[in-house]
Amino acid sequence: MISILIPTYNRNCLALAAELSRQLVEGDIQGEILVMDDGSTNLYCKSENKKISTLPLCRYIEQERNQGCEYTRQLLAKEAKHDLFLFVDADTFPKDKKFVANYIKASRDHFAVSGGLLYRKSNGTTKVSPLRYVYGSRVEAHSARWRNARRSKIVYGGNFLVTRYIFEKVSLDGVSSSYGYEELLISKAISEAGVQLCHIDNPVYHDDDQTSEQFLSRTRCAVENLSRHAVEYYELSKLLQTHMVMERLNLCWLIARIFRLLSFAMERNLKSKHPSLLIFQFYKLGYYCCISRL
Repeated sequence: MISILIPTYNRNCLALAAELSRQLVEGDIQGEILVMDDGSTNLYCKSENKKISTLPLCRYIEQERNQGCEYTRQLLAKEAKHDLFLFVDADTFPKDKKFVANYIKASRDHFAVSGGLLYRKSNGTTKVSPLRYVYGSRVEAHSARWRNARRSKIVYGGNFLVTRYIFEKVSLDGVSSSYGYEELLISKAISEAGVQLCHIDNPVYHDDDQTSEQFLSRTRCAVENLSRHAVEYYELSKLLQTHMVMERLNLCWLIARIFRLLSFAMERNLKSKHPSLLIFQFYKLGYYCCISRL
């Protein structure tokens, strides 16, 4: 009935796989769990993840080299036995003990379902950095009612369900193996298939263990990836839409100049214990203005 697909890179997701396995077994749900390692370099994580193969209904696969999250999702889809795909990121953990069952219930009426994200400052072993927590809790963590009313076209990449038919429409042409805006690939495929994305309250905790400095680095990488697909993803990206307005007002040169002058000061704030979300939003726009004018 359902294939739960987990791409992982340098992340121990044994506990996640064990919880999902328990839910399948105790819920008497026909399904499988596939975990694919995307060329991890962390030997401890690889050693722990190999134990996943001993869990009921689980299979663990290793790739020799890193190819990026979206390529790994495609490979997982090809390995899947069932036509209902539930994608879960390795650095998440379901809030609800009936997480899988909730998705199966929603799939009876919808071909694409997004469960949402939650953030917690500490999961007992790792702490979400102040910047990641502020951005995640204020921008990404919203109720299904909020998401359905305002952002119904965007799927959250770390926690969503989709049919094989729709997922096979995801195009990887020109996609970098680097991190950044992978969820727009899925969102675009859902939109082009004429399917209405349904948001439900079935969140996972996103236990991101990056430092603020690492998150900033990945943000710059994500913005660079987005710039390569500006035409395709314009309707789905608020950053691209804001940049277009600035272009029409002939302000991009000024924003880029301000960014270059104040980038170090902004980064000091963003790496602090009390980062400003407003500064972070300007940082992304400023960086985009800089690279778009190269």
